[in-house]
Amino acid sequence: MFFIYNDAGRITQMVGQSQPGYADLLREAGTNFVEVGQDMTDTYVDLSSGTPALKRRPELPGEFDTTTLKPFEQATLPGVPACSIVVEEGPLGPGQTPHPGGDLAIGFVVPGSYRLSIEPFPYRRRVFTLTVTEPSAQ
Repeated sequence: MFFIYNDAGRITQMVGQSQPGYADLLREAGTNFVEVGQDMTDTYVDLSSGTPALKRRPELPGEFDTTTLKPFEQATLPGVPACSIVVEEGPLGPGQTPHPGGDLAIGFVVPGSYRLSIEPFPYRRRVFTLTVTEPSAQ
């Protein structure tokens, strides 16, 4: 989406164009514009200041304390807002787990690679991979 504005900064037109190269066409025509995200999933309306403001969704901060686990061990991602965790790929197939907020501790029993998708609004979706190794024979 594009906001086209005049020399005073007044928005004169809004264009919901998703055609590749449209920004280049506006530049070549000498048109003043601001590109406002490619889709609704990239931006949100921030209400924290009392005045609604369109902002780009930030990336979820932080990393898991470990990405390689043994069966029954857990990895922790600190300070995750309430959301749902979706296991997009894993040995047992997809599943979804609600998270109430706070540190996210998650583990698996079956060895393999688990691709986790986490999207606590207003953060953008972030994907992590955790690997559960085979237990060693002793």
